[in-house]
Amino acid sequence: NILHTVKLSVAVTSIWADGLNSQYDLPSTAITGTATGNAHSIAANGNLAVSLSSLTPSAQNLVIGATGQEFLRFNLTADSGEDIDVTSIILNMFSMQQDATTGAHFINVKLVKEDGSQFGITSANPIASASFSGTLTVPASETVVLKVIGNIPSSSYPSPNGSMSVASSTISIASALTSTGRSSSVDIVETGGADGKLMTIGSGTVTVTAAATPGDQTLIAGASQASFVDLVFTAGTAENVRITRIKLNSVTNEEGTTTDVAHIALYDGSTRLTAKKSLTASTTVNHYVVFSSSDFLNSAGISITKGQQKRITVKADIASTASSTNNIGFGIAHAGSVTFVGLSSNTTPTSTIPAIGGLTGANYDAGAGGDSALNLVTLAQKGTLTINTTADTPIAAIQAVGKSPAMGSGIAFHKSLFAATYEDIDIKSISVTRSGGNDADFAYITLWDGSTQLGSAQSLSNGSSTFNFATADYWRIPAGGVKFLTIKADLNGIESLGISGASTGDAPALGVDTVTAEGVASGVAPNGSTGEQDKIGNIQY
Repeated sequence: NILHTVKLSVAVTSIWADGLNSQYDLPSTAITGTATGNAHSIAANGNLAVSLSSLTPSAQNLVIGATGQEFLRFNLTADSGEDIDVTSIILNMFSMQQDATTGAHFINVKLVKEDGSQFGITSANPIASASFSGTLTVPASETVVLKVIGNIPSSSYPSPNGSMSVASSTISIASALTSTGRSSSVDIVETGGADGKLMTIGSGTVTVTAAATPGDQTLIAGASQASFVDLVFTAGTAENVRITRIKLNSVTNEEGTTTDVAHIALYDGSTRLTAKKSLTASTTVNHYVVFSSSDFLNSAGISITKGQQKRITVKADIASTASSTNNIGFGIAHAGSVTFVGLSSNTTPTSTIPAIGGLTGANYDAGAGGDSALNLVTLAQKGTLTINTTADTPIAAIQAVGKSPAMGSGIAFHKSLFAATYEDIDIKSISVTRSGGNDADFAYITLWDGSTQLGSAQSLSNGSSTFNFATADYWRIPAGGVKFLTIKADLNGIESLGISGASTGDAPALGVDTVTAEGVASGVAPNGSTGEQDKIGNIQY
């Protein structure tokens, strides 16, 4: 609509000037230079362009029932010609990239400026389009940004996706906008358009998997609240969810009886979430236990923020009478074993259990009768205690103790490694034996766990000394862990002038003889708990 192009300039021949001092006319040769203006287009009216804002929402998952959701952000840009008054805007509504219908549409759609003010009134129940009327001025050479806000109904919503746009194959830009030039009073022919991103619409989701740890393990009969499996519940990005029911099935064909395990409960870390329950016997499927909302200590369930996950540990007591021939585990047989509710949509979709490691459930293979699992517990009646001399046990050395009553203090004679398998093991007593030399070589014997002394200093009697620990002071070796025991001694000086003491040339050695131990879970002596016997330490001269 450009009619003319105008450019103004000033030529030196058009300028006359007088000197302020001489009062004479300046000669034309004394006036130099040029002044040429820019070209200006003279048009009948201004122009208005519609474009997608760089801040328009990205494609994402939205939940049914969501309110105040932004679907589209678009720009209205006026050129330099004049201010533009926009009086009408029509939005296109799509479901599955087709015109929305009464069975699949958005509700309560509105246009909002960046300052929060609204253009037109809210369209409560639009179908394929939503119309808005009002007055919106777009200043010349400026851009006004509008946001499209709307709600997703809890029923009759676009599925599986929906979107909104300004100008499309259904409604042209000429029909989508009505605008008028403020100066020209001309109906503007708008250009451009803005297509919103495709939004996936549905309910929340929960995916259930079994963690790789703790993995296969051996647990002791009598263990209390032992960890069997960690189940990972992941919420989708659409909405927050709450798990209200979980059904666990026991795993493997050798599941034993319902009395092998008891007090089954769910934990979030060290926090117990549910009441402790027993297995229910079944003759058609593996035994099971169900945790309903009333079994949760909060009387509700497990809440998970959208896009986040919860790692839930299944713990149980193992009966002291459980057979060591049984293998036991817990898993979720199928998606229907987990019930959850979307906290925005208030719907209860079915959870998802991906096939991992060839299993059809989470730590459960329903297709094989439940005889496969990622995490399986083998029962044992008691743990194992292993005692070995360490590679860094003190080497043979000469100890200069001087003449009695002088003595050598805190001399390390021997270092042993204690390892516990399957259960924590309490060391109740340790007997230390001497080889070579005489009891008179030693003033006191002490036992050490690093820098911590175990019990009190004791003397040798007939070549040995037994350290008996009080119940509260049992030396505990953690299951799957190790601790180190160092035997130290205060040595007497050499006998002199009738003062008793060590004999010159004595070469005594000390080592662990016997150990009394008890499994914390089993309550009985573990395998291999008789001690090192002939493992004598290095000689100290």
